[in-house]
Amino acid sequence: MTIENIDIEASIEKAQIIISEDKDMSPASKSMFEILILIITLLVNRLNLNSRNSSKPPSCDRNRAK
Repeated sequence: MTIENIDIEASIEKAQIIISEDKDMSPASKSMFEILILIITLLVNRLNLNSRNSSKPPSCDRNRAK
């Protein structure tokens, strides 16, 4: 998914790689960042929902023809 010319999925994957490769980061910090990445992923996935692929009514669709 791209928002304002930012590839969200690629950015999340890059962050996950950086976190997994960093040997100096404390386990608590790694856990915190993993949780934050999970929350961001869940929120981004909610942006993709509309009335065709969820139980949302058509009136909730953004930029819909009225």
